Order: sequence, then C-alpha cells, then structure tokens
Amino acid sequence: MLKLGLGLSLSSIRPQGAWSPTDETSLEAWYKNKEGITLNVSDVSAWADSSSNSHNMVQATASKQPAYNASTGALTFDKTAAQSLQTTSQISISGDFTVGVRFVYSFMFISFLNSPKPLAICR
Repeated sequence: MLKLGLGLSLSSIRPQGAWSPTDETSLEAWYKNKEGITLNVSDVSAWADSSSNSHNMVQATASKQPAYNASTGALTFDKTAAQSLQTTSQISISGDFTVGVRFVYSFMFISFLNSPKPLAICR
C-alpha cells in the first residue's frame, strides 16, 4: 500500500494495523497492494488510484512496465530498462507532505549508519 497526502496527524496512537489512508483528510492518492492492477501479460501497464482523486498510474511502453508477482503483489522495477509508472493527472503538493507505506514482513534486516552489524527482526 502506498499513500501520498498532505500533513501528518499524531493526535492519536493506533494499534498496529489500525491505520488506513482513508483516515487522512488530505489524501491525494492511494495505491493498494494487489488491487487496481492492469496487466500486460505479467507486467503492470496500469495501477488504479483507490482514492477518489483518479491519479492512476500508467505505462504504455511494454519494455518500461514493471514485473508483477500476483502472489505477493510485488512490483519489480528494472532500473537498466528505465521502468516506471506515471500518473495520468498532475499531483500538486506544496509544503510538507507524508508518504505512508505499510510493510508486512516475516524477516527483515535493518542496518544503521556507521554500524558494522545489521539488526535482524523476526516476526
């Protein structure tokens, strides 16, 4: 899930998993995992915005479409092929903004700057 909006509210603390982009009054765009995906064989040609603002992402050029894993919902972008998705409408943001990303993990490594050893987090 990827969310783009203006502002950040820390007025209430929510338990893990209780936050949703629809909680934000200034929601600009919302790209839900495994939803709104249009495939060109196994590559993503479009990703629909789940907010009411219609900032859909598209890529008409087949060689620039990211690969899609239907079981995990992962999009894989190949930087050597200049792969990208672009909005069909302009998203205009001024001032501070927030990008919210929800991660679901079973195992993760985190490296801290200037630290020789990574921190492993297991679920």
